[in-house]
Amino acid sequence: MKLNAVQVEQRNARNYISANLQNTVPRIIKKLEVNARVYKESGKKVLYEGNATNLRMAPHSNFNYGINLDDQPLIAGKYRMEITGKADGVPFSFKRNFKIERKIATDFNKNAVYVEEKSALWLWLLISALVVVVVGLVIYLRRVKKGKVNKF
Repeated sequence: MKLNAVQVEQRNARNYISANLQNTVPRIIKKLEVNARVYKESGKKVLYEGNATNLRMAPHSNFNYGINLDDQPLIAGKYRMEITGKADGVPFSFKRNFKIERKIATDFNKNAVYVEEKSALWLWLLISALVVVVVGLVIYLRRVKKGKVNKF
């Protein structure tokens, strides 16, 4: 087995991080197991994960093994993919650093179904409401202190 490349792609309008795996031998791999994990480049926390068993692979072929992001947006940055598995009982292991460019992440997220990029709109609304309440309270307390407010 050989790891050719790691890239982002879309399948059926869903975001994936894919590893292009290649069968380098002139025989069919009858039982292929693949475990892939994506981390921040120097991180230890698994961000995305995919596992597959009972795959088959033709001689001298390659395919993109993809990790579905499950409607999570792609986030630009530097990452590391670690892949382990077995090809007909023979273990393999790969590590590859890759980068997701901001423009690519934005374009993919716009075209993906069900992906909502995190918005800070609710935070701005909350801050604005708090500012209005505080300013109103200050004005009210100043008027009470000066005796300009009618008391019930």
